[in-house]
Amino acid sequence: MYRCRRRPGSLIIYLAVSLAALPLMPLLIGCSESSPTDIVSSEWAMVSLDLEGHDFRGVDFHSTDTAWLAGSDGAILHTTDAGGTWTPDYSGTSRTLLDIDFADSRCGWAVGEGGTIRRTIDGGRIWQSPLFAPTALTLFGVTAVTPRKAIVVGADGVSYVTLDGGLRWDTLASSSAGAWHDVIAMDTIAVAVGEGGLVSRFSGYDRIVERIAVDTLSRDPLVTDTTYHAIDTLWSSVETIPSPVGADLLAVASDGDGTLWAVGKEGAIIASADAGLSWGQVPGGTSADLTAIAFRGDHGVIVGLGGVKLITDNSGLDWTGIPSDISLDLYCAAIPPSGSYWAFGSFTILRSVGGGQKWERLTSGSVLTATLTGIEFLDDTLGFAVGYNGTILRTTDGGAVWRLLRQGSGYSPTVWLSAVDFVDPLHGWTVGRTGNHPFSLIVIRTSDGGDSWETFTFSALPWAEDVAFVDLLTGYTCGFGAVLKTVDGGESWEVQPVPIPASFASIDFVDPLAGLTVGAGGAVMRTGDGLVWESHAADTLLAALNGLDYVSPDIGYAVGTQGAVWKTTDGGTSWQELASPTRNDLVAVHFSDDTNGAAVGAGGTIITTTDGGLSWCLERSPTTVALLGVYTTGPGAGWIVGEGGTILTRTSPEP
Repeated sequence: MYRCRRRPGSLIIYLAVSLAALPLMPLLIGCSESSPTDIVSSEWAMVSLDLEGHDFRGVDFHSTDTAWLAGSDGAILHTTDAGGTWTPDYSGTSRTLLDIDFADSRCGWAVGEGGTIRRTIDGGRIWQSPLFAPTALTLFGVTAVTPRKAIVVGADGVSYVTLDGGLRWDTLASSSAGAWHDVIAMDTIAVAVGEGGLVSRFSGYDRIVERIAVDTLSRDPLVTDTTYHAIDTLWSSVETIPSPVGADLLAVASDGDGTLWAVGKEGAIIASADAGLSWGQVPGGTSADLTAIAFRGDHGVIVGLGGVKLITDNSGLDWTGIPSDISLDLYCAAIPPSGSYWAFGSFTILRSVGGGQKWERLTSGSVLTATLTGIEFLDDTLGFAVGYNGTILRTTDGGAVWRLLRQGSGYSPTVWLSAVDFVDPLHGWTVGRTGNHPFSLIVIRTSDGGDSWETFTFSALPWAEDVAFVDLLTGYTCGFGAVLKTVDGGESWEVQPVPIPASFASIDFVDPLAGLTVGAGGAVMRTGDGLVWESHAADTLLAALNGLDYVSPDIGYAVGTQGAVWKTTDGGTSWQELASPTRNDLVAVHFSDDTNGAAVGAGGTIITTTDGGLSWCLERSPTTVALLGVYTTGPGAGWIVGEGGTILTRTSPEP
């Protein structure tokens, strides 16, 4: 399959400006006089995505019914009905929160990126930041020792303790060995784990601090006097404990019966029966990165990246892997007093009430809002869509249900995906750019129909707008001033010489050798051997071209700014401008056969043709957001994706 053109990525930036600056044309629904009317009897319908809308990184179940979640965009949610419904709290930050812990039903702490610390004393109704933040470094872990005492640990080996509800923070210790990722406090001992197998033990209540403070800045209702007298303790010693593993440790927990457990990358599981003084390695039967562990009596659960789940019912003597039908990353786990198992992670909430063998997927009531940029169907049932924040969706029932396969991992930069292409139901690729400056080309591929994905990044191209594979090994991508080719399935790419230095927005191949690419300034290039590209831009192609569909060896279509629609009947050598019913920018075009096609763009614009582009019908659209990808399946029918996770669909009428 060579024809799979979707929506290019960089136009999003352009649209953000043009949509605000240029008035949209009036939506005059209908077709030209020569165009057929009533293409289909139904209108385009919005597809509702029942998908989780948050990336969860921390959880604390205070009881069977009451729990709190923390995650991306500063999200804090709580439940009072055992996870049946979740209510968002206002955290006052948009930074990702990485851990959350409560000392009792009212007093809790949350920490995260950029040294973010939030505290509540009313069960989450109000979250406030400390008067003085101790650091701007990312904080990975927090343990609430008492309602007013908490320990936080983070990047570069920083750790702090507060004795007065966050009014003052004292350095607990520092580590030159690297970051601490998690911490737990027990009686007079605290244990932190981190980078490179780091295990640290804080102990020695041998320094008593007597503090008399005038509470002139306090916002803490727990302080009833303007002046208070507090006697408390600070840790006076820290000891680095030899670790049996060298991999990063990401979480530490207690089984409540005197044993400490820690898990980490490369399947690392270690345990200590003497409060952290010595540790031994425990076999888990996996090499996956493990991110969290939770215990309740003899029962335990470990979760990790790629949807990994391990359970035990004999206090950790044996761990059993649970098969998973998702590859989403899991970051936190819990076993509340009810005995159910919970796992949370990358836009995922999972629960098991049957001893961990069977899991059901739940949502917090929010929906996926990541912009979708590309869509493709392999047959009547199997389809894929991609978009911002590394979003990859799959349907196996013709679009009735879409499942989130992948989205933004916490251990890699956020990615922006622009297009998707499959050569068969198993082998597919999606391309885009990394989310952190300086940008780099990112290629993500699957060889098992989307169950697992490999990621490759390349600095040869700042970002990729489109991708076209002609077989399992040979593919092309285009972007900012370049066309790249791979002959090893996307593991390496070589920049191809091009005659014009344009920013190319879309690329398509009609057979293994013949391809077209279009871009800014009306740029058009053609290759007949997959190696040499020639410019075929006509003087009249002045509009920026955003989308391309190479339908047959002779016929191709390109769309662009101000409603421009162009057609070639000689393989891209010459182009004819077609009459368009819109002046809104068009972003993507796709034909299901030689005569039936559709183009989409700004302001919810949808235009369709059933006569090979001789006439176009401006369709009634259920949305005004930018539509960025289209895949047609028949006369006036197909799938459309766009901003805010928009998915539209329409079916062809019965014959």
